[in-house]
Amino acid sequence: AVEIGELDVGGAAKVGPGSKVKDIVIGGTFKSEGDLEFGEIDVGGTVKLAGAARGESIDVGGTIKTEGDLTLTGGLNVGGTVAVGGNLNCEDKIKVGGTVKVEGRIHTFRIIVGGEISAEYTKATDGIRIGKRAEVGGPVESKEILIRERARTDSLYGDDIRIEEYARVGNLYGRKIYIERNVIVEGKTLYTESLESENGVDFREEPKKVDQLPPPEEME
Repeated sequence: AVEIGELDVGGAAKVGPGSKVKDIVIGGTFKSEGDLEFGEIDVGGTVKLAGAARGESIDVGGTIKTEGDLTLTGGLNVGGTVAVGGNLNCEDKIKVGGTVKVEGRIHTFRIIVGGEISAEYTKATDGIRIGKRAEVGGPVESKEILIRERARTDSLYGDDIRIEEYARVGNLYGRKIYIERNVIVEGKTLYTESLESENGVDFREEPKKVDQLPPPEEME
């Protein structure tokens, strides 16, 4: 285990288990052989963390992979790929141009997905925005949900849900739901206040107005 202020590597670097590194700037490859505490990680290349990782923020142009949980007090910005073997907790914003695959659950403030995200369960306390043609695997719970055109998602649970044209979604659970034209809703639609849908929306099941939504954990 080592304790380092700044690690700035053009090539490759490796640290042992239990290391603490304030700032990690890697052009090439960085490996940690166990749990890691860090400040900021900025990666152009590849990062492999054999244990759990806890730190402030991560900016990845390339690839980062952790075998355990990843916990951040700041943001996660991904142009490439992030793979997390446990849970991903991020107190700020997750921005994904590439791909994020999480074996466990994602818990964050806000998520913007341009590429693909998959997790056992994704919860964003403030909001989630899924870009055009983006893909989301696993149920999503958030206050405000925006699904852009031609995106694909599983079940969605939110206060205010808007789905743009030609998107395809699973089950919907919301207070207010607005659905643009030619969207396919493959499951049920439950709402407590209002549902507006444009022409050509394909509800595979008849939408239902309910007094109360089931708890988020019970969404199908």
